[in-house]
Amino acid sequence: PCEEGSECVMVDTGPVCNGATYCGAITTFADVTVSRVVFVDSDGDDRTGDGSMALPFASLSRAAGEATPGTTIRLSGGFQGDQIVEHLHGDATAPIIIQAWGGATIVGGVDGIRLVDPRWVVLEWLTLQGQSSSGIRIDDGGDAATPAGPVVVRRVTIRDVGTGGAGDCMKLSGVDDFFVLDNTLTACGTGGGTGTGIDMVGCHEGLIAGNYFHD
Repeated sequence: PCEEGSECVMVDTGPVCNGATYCGAITTFADVTVSRVVFVDSDGDDRTGDGSMALPFASLSRAAGEATPGTTIRLSGGFQGDQIVEHLHGDATAPIIIQAWGGATIVGGVDGIRLVDPRWVVLEWLTLQGQSSSGIRIDDGGDAATPAGPVVVRRVTIRDVGTGGAGDCMKLSGVDDFFVLDNTLTACGTGGGTGTGIDMVGCHEGLIAGNYFHD
């Protein structure tokens, strides 16, 4: 971190303090040891699966229903968009992590993944494409008194968003304490949309660094 009174900014060579001194690596609550793993595969089964590698679930929502603080949910295969997860709550020392495992792509839908009122949640390594509104949407569920967060979104690829809506690759509404790190956001607002790479409304105490935006 930079000294008090100086600002960490990104330049071609990496993060620096006021353009002069290297800031160092960004650490987050996501950097923890996994204590429990639940597997989801597009060829799995929500009825007969148990979330193990041998018998994975078929949907993120099913796995999220089994998740407790310290759980990592590993997704494999291809999934339809509009994966909605509500009130997923980890804690400061045991977040809940949703990550691609051997490749996971979420295609289409209005929103690829929507997290409603998440707390201490991490999204990483996923690919989302072809959504009409947002690749990833994170919000407070309409209750400004209880903002979403903390959350981390890192090393995610979002592309070709905006086939009929605003076309924000990432939409954050009412989120406090967030990290958006090292993601690749491509063709946000494609198809005539008016979207942005990252759209934020009512968000506070966030860090956005190391992301790559291109058309």
